[in-house]
Amino acid sequence: MHDTPLPHRLPQPGHTDSVLQGSLLTLAFQDALLFTALMAGVAPHPPATVGPFIGALMALALRAAWSLRQPGRAGHALALAVALLHLANFGPHKFFAEQGPLIAPMVAVGLALIVQTAWLAGRSLWAGLAARALSHLASAQGRS
Repeated sequence: MHDTPLPHRLPQPGHTDSVLQGSLLTLAFQDALLFTALMAGVAPHPPATVGPFIGALMALALRAAWSLRQPGRAGHALALAVALLHLANFGPHKFFAEQGPLIAPMVAVGLALIVQTAWLAGRSLWAGLAARALSHLASAQGRS
């Protein structure tokens, strides 16, 4: 067993943001790989029409990772949006695409990162909303 009491074993503040940053940077790296394969014409690669979308996703993922270092919840909201937008590239439907078996490892990792990012960002946003609501209720009861 552990000799350390439970509260000391829980993730420290900022740990969630570090994990989120890692997930977002890895998603951006996967976008860079897709974009490189597209530009080099290495099969399998996405259709040329999605090149700008991939570039935009990469930029948004990098921006969200940077925004997590700033105060407030904007970085978490952007991280959640980035995760949902990445479903177009790495969603479960990609396993059934024509090149599904060839891209399955990339899709599996991308999908795991999407789930992790969406879960952590959504949980953080929800906790912030709940804390704000409880604070509002407490101040309203104090005025009564």
